[in-house]
Amino acid sequence: MAKFKDQEVMATQPLQNVQCLCNFIEHFIQTPRLQQEERKDQWQKQISSIFAFSMIWALGAAFDQPSHRYLDTIFRDFFGKLQIPARDSVFQYFYNEKDSKFKH
Repeated sequence: MAKFKDQEVMATQPLQNVQCLCNFIEHFIQTPRLQQEERKDQWQKQISSIFAFSMIWALGAAFDQPSHRYLDTIFRDFFGKLQIPARDSVFQYFYNEKDSKFKH
């Protein structure tokens, strides 16, 4: 992420990014809405989606709009199996826990 340091709106340190990631994940897994599905594959997809959303925002929130376009490509490649809609940037979607999908 050092390549983007000049494009951060607010400078961050790697430890801050990790703490933010952990905070996002902790929020999702502690809410009563997150129930372990009967099917293991559904549970794994839900956890993977929570991790993806958390990572996108923990690592990408501090960057400016041009950087978001570049990061969008990286995150889509990394999280390709999660089917984040391609219509807009990954930063335009939120993870809907009720139906386990990314929504605009």
